[in-house]
Amino acid sequence: MTIYDFEDYIDEIILDRGYDYYVGGNIINLYNPGKNEYILKIQGSDDYEVMVKLDDNGEILYSECNCPYDYGPICKHQVAAFYKLLEIFSSQNEASNVQKRAKEQQDIKKVLSSLSKEELIDIIMGLIGDDETLKDRLVLRYSKVDSKQELIRCRKLINSIVRKYKGRDGFISYDETYDFASEMEELLWKARDTEDIFLALDIVFLVLEEAIQAFEYADDSGGSIDLLVSDAIEVIGDIITQSENLDANLKREIFNRLLTLSESKIFDGWESYRIDILWLCADFVDMEELRDKLVSKIEYLVNNWSTENRYGKHITEKLLQILYVIKERYGSIVSFLKLI
Repeated sequence: MTIYDFEDYIDEIILDRGYDYYVGGNIINLYNPGKNEYILKIQGSDDYEVMVKLDDNGEILYSECNCPYDYGPICKHQVAAFYKLLEIFSSQNEASNVQKRAKEQQDIKKVLSSLSKEELIDIIMGLIGDDETLKDRLVLRYSKVDSKQELIRCRKLINSIVRKYKGRDGFISYDETYDFASEMEELLWKARDTEDIFLALDIVFLVLEEAIQAFEYADDSGGSIDLLVSDAIEVIGDIITQSENLDANLKREIFNRLLTLSESKIFDGWESYRIDILWLCADFVDMEELRDKLVSKIEYLVNNWSTENRYGKHITEKLLQILYVIKERYGSIVSFLKLI
């Protein structure tokens, strides 16, 4: 795999996520410690480092990221790095092609800017046709309404996407699961761009709930829905990071929403995702009252979770890890000591 053809070897979902990071300005630093050696710092829910080593022909000899992604050999941060290096190493001919495409876009903009508002509306309506999902997407993106109406429109768009792909059979085939997940992903970007933290959380919660339910009605052999769930949880983490400077009452409300979400039945059978949400709750345990609530919740889950099988032991260990981190940060927890 070379820096010029890596797109042919990487899952399309990961490519899309990495490309979004690349064009979104998430690459905040690039170092060149040696010949054809690069270290790039990528900004996401945390700052991660990607190391890449190439040969003189652009062959990727080595690539590694220190993020926790473990669903495949290449993560979205590495893809973002590859795109950046491709940009650096692209030939003059490639640069010329980019300029050509930019000129074509300018030509189209020039034509469209010469049209009247009515002519533009006619063109857009013709392109939309009977595509209900596209209609809902345009309404959601460009209309200005209050938070309640915004959430209703998000729910309507989700339902429209589900109907579009489930069709008459009520099941999404392997070939269409990627497209389904990609359209759902747009709502996560909507949440990222929403200034109202609570509205942003509510939007992500809707996506997360539907994504987990989609495991029952879609063929996820390619891991598209699994990645959608992971991305939704990552967006929640990003939103929480933005809430660091909020007052205690607002932090308390965010924590309580997350804790309530962790209690949802949608996580029954998907306990690892429930634990991911509880880890997010741990970001608020600098407040003693919230720390006590989280510890009590985890203790309850541990005490009521069967450890008679391997999976049960695994879940219990994951829950105890959260308690261990809390103990390390804030001192001994009597009930924690009893659990271990």
